[in-house]
Amino acid sequence: NDIADLGKLLSLMQPQDTAKAHAFGPTLEEYAVNGVPVDCGEDWTRETIDAAIARGPHQSAMTPEAMKLFQEDITYQVAAGFARVVLWEDIKDNLPSNLKIS
Repeated sequence: NDIADLGKLLSLMQPQDTAKAHAFGPTLEEYAVNGVPVDCGEDWTRETIDAAIARGPHQSAMTPEAMKLFQEDITYQVAAGFARVVLWEDIKDNLPSNLKIS
């Protein structure tokens, strides 16, 4: 799945020499190579994903200020190679594993 593979080639986690000298340095270096372990909870069911799509964004996300911030962040993430914008219509019949809608 190339969506999942996208972030594996890039990293914002590159500890500098002073951080490497810290007691937590080896852990930071491991995160830089293998990623930071996270628990995003159980995979969502198709029903949960469909409900999130049907519900749409929270009203606070629809303010002009929020939409401007989202656009700036998404533009940055895409330009840096950390994200790719996809259309629901293009993926709805073949969802990537562990997809969450926010």
